[in-house]
Amino acid sequence: MGILLNDKIILITNCSTPLGKAIAQRLGFSGANLFVSDSNEQKLRKATHDLKELGLKVTGAVVDVAISDQRKQLFDEVEKKYGGLDVLVVNNPVNNIKGEISSNTKMEFDEIYSKYLTTPFKLCRDAVPLLSKSGKGGSVILMTSFAAYSPFEEIGLYSACATGLLGLTKAASLDLAKKNIRVNSVALGMMLNDSTGAFWSNEKDEARIQQLSTLIPLGRVPKSSECTALIEFLASSRSRYVTGENCVVNGGVSVRV
Repeated sequence: MGILLNDKIILITNCSTPLGKAIAQRLGFSGANLFVSDSNEQKLRKATHDLKELGLKVTGAVVDVAISDQRKQLFDEVEKKYGGLDVLVVNNPVNNIKGEISSNTKMEFDEIYSKYLTTPFKLCRDAVPLLSKSGKGGSVILMTSFAAYSPFEEIGLYSACATGLLGLTKAASLDLAKKNIRVNSVALGMMLNDSTGAFWSNEKDEARIQQLSTLIPLGRVPKSSECTALIEFLASSRSRYVTGENCVVNGGVSVRV
């Protein structure tokens, strides 16, 4: 893949998910120095081992990014290891809260918004001191779902929260542009292992996957790893004039003009 991200320092959160691993692998093969985090020590150890087995430059830290002290520790460790930070990729944990929105509890509401909106906001904010010192210009990439545009009943709360993240992307990009930091989001369509918890994410019924494929103009339900080329682009200097964009990767399913 060449040297598109040659020696860029990239932090990826929740790296033990299938999507997190795919992102790390793509960016690592593109020359990045990776720092990955996860709250599960065993899963993090396996993820970093697998990445190192591929010959990639990677360091990991067990961190719950929802906790203030642990976020500070994370950025301190990144600075200690690499001396700075160029790119933050906020990859989400897997959503386990489903059901009709009228049936969700306040506890579920608080959990969803903490994981998928409040924590991404705090990560962006806390990364600013390091990203603003990047000589290459900082970049934040927020992962989300096209359910932000077209909500799904079974993940109604997640859909509503994802819509908020689109607004966060726009608002943060205006503010952080003054510090030479770009902020963009990547909204995934119906993809396997996309962390949404939606019916298509972990679908193993080949007949149902085939049925879903008929709803997608490109005619297939891809693995979430197929979004990683876009993430690589947004992390690179080739996208240095791209900020405030909510980029949809969904095989042609129409969700906006």
